[in-house]
Amino acid sequence: MPYLIGLYLDPEIQLSPEFDAIVTEYQVTVPYDTVLIQVWGFAASCDCEARLEDKYGPPRPANYTLGIGNNRVSMHVVDVTHSEPWVINTYTVNVYRKKLSESDNVFNPDVPHQVCTLIQECDLQVFPEESCGLTLMPDVRWPDFTSNTSSLPVCNTGDAPGRWVLPCLSCDERNSCFWKNAAWFPHDCQHTTLPRQTLRQCLAGKKILFIGDSTNRGIMYYLMEQVNGTLMQWDKTHNIKVYSNINNNQTLVSFAYYPQFWLPTNQRPVFDKALYQLLHRTLPLANNTNTVLVVGGVHWLATHHLHVVQQSLQREGLTGIKKIMKGLGAGFHQPIDGVHCLSLQEQRKLLLHNAGLHDHAISLGFDVVETLNITMARYKDFLQGKCACHFHKVREITSKDLMSTTKTPEFYVKKKHSTYDLNEEDEEFHEGQTSYHVDGDINALYSEILLNRICGN
Repeated sequence: MPYLIGLYLDPEIQLSPEFDAIVTEYQVTVPYDTVLIQVWGFAASCDCEARLEDKYGPPRPANYTLGIGNNRVSMHVVDVTHSEPWVINTYTVNVYRKKLSESDNVFNPDVPHQVCTLIQECDLQVFPEESCGLTLMPDVRWPDFTSNTSSLPVCNTGDAPGRWVLPCLSCDERNSCFWKNAAWFPHDCQHTTLPRQTLRQCLAGKKILFIGDSTNRGIMYYLMEQVNGTLMQWDKTHNIKVYSNINNNQTLVSFAYYPQFWLPTNQRPVFDKALYQLLHRTLPLANNTNTVLVVGGVHWLATHHLHVVQQSLQREGLTGIKKIMKGLGAGFHQPIDGVHCLSLQEQRKLLLHNAGLHDHAISLGFDVVETLNITMARYKDFLQGKCACHFHKVREITSKDLMSTTKTPEFYVKKKHSTYDLNEEDEEFHEGQTSYHVDGDINALYSEILLNRICGN
């Protein structure tokens, strides 16, 4: 019998519809703070097991991370009487995890809301000496705060110290806050968004090379969408990919995935080889700032990799290009089978490691886009993925979506234009043609910072 006799979630959540062995598709909604559930089931047949996510998955209660938005949890009924497990049925639970902003009321910018800052959450207090949770900024109200910050100079680095700031009726009542208006504010300058036409002019004639993991890939696809007006190509590439159809063929973007963690350690390509292959797949390269190399990832980056970059560029005669390091990011804080999970002490060590990387990168002439502080304070805002480290998600859209006027929140990335405001210079979109959009406001934030570093001041 290819059925389950029970499907269970912890914390206990009511499935919709109620469980029935014949029904294989269910819906569940959970609050924002539910970032982890345990899932298990029992097969009706003694010849079968209920296994999570994969035919080789655990046949026992197992943890599953829940990103913001939609999550598809698959429980397979696996026949284990064969030399190779057979999946004979699959039950799917579609878990929707709410955003913080879903409970927001209509925001009135003229109301003198309190100004609240967030450096870290109290349940992941990585800065022992800093306050946690929402903290009141004294002697200022939201309209005055936004007016004051709008007169600050534009940041000329990608690592300006800052904190999250948002308006609340009371900083003591988290549910009274307007999370759609939460923004990362540096202390002494402001990050802005380049208008699309300015961005196109800046990137014309440039080749932008990314090497790193999926967090760098998310930045790359954001860049492609912003320049072209829409994203017509996308895949979860774990190899080398070259895109020449950017900015009316005036800009080339390439990407090399590193590290290939799914391979046995002794079979993984070394960083030097991955970088060499990326450089040679993107030839010819100018030895000036029209060539941009972006290196970065979640936790794997070390000073060794920065030295490899220096040696490789010297060997290839490319010491005059622009180098950008994306800092480390929040992630790996949930206990999941097959995925390492950092303790609080290890998370704190990660901050020290990131600070050392930052200083070393600066000494080697890299521009730095600091992402760890940005993401650590909002570590629960990750999107789907076992590592809890993805702050972007690429989704398919239709021609109807392109008429949307969805915009990035006003103060999140200043002067942000709608992704879907297409004009005659944007990449042509035909009805019925597949197109994609990069979701994720936090990814958008540090991607815009990186674009400003590419284009200078």
